[in-house]
Amino acid sequence: MNSTFEDELQTVREYFPHLNIQDGESTHYLRGIIDIPDDNGDIVASFLIEIHASPNYPHRYPVLYEVGDDIPCCADWHKYNDNSCCVGVEAEEILRCYNGITITEYITDIVIPYFANQVYKK
Repeated sequence: MNSTFEDELQTVREYFPHLNIQDGESTHYLRGIIDIPDDNGDIVASFLIEIHASPNYPHRYPVLYEVGDDIPCCADWHKYNDNSCCVGVEAEEILRCYNGITITEYITDIVIPYFANQVYKK
């Protein structure tokens, strides 16, 4: 169990109320809707996601899953067959997480831009 991840879950809910804390086999995770705004703040798309702790969190990104089947599972869309999403290259992730990252930062800086790119591609 990753206590840092667990400790942050309630804080994330304050910023992203559509994400709910779920019981997993050995830990909790987030599941719910993430809204993607345009430059005016209007919602242009919403995605059903899950965010799970990774073994090295907070020095590596949590694992993001798109579970609503809105994005095809293929390399061109940066989504694997298990619904996990490729949100960046490993070297960038290591540098970004060197001093640690919070779940809220991850959603704001990585997850939302990832899905904004998917909306643009569609």
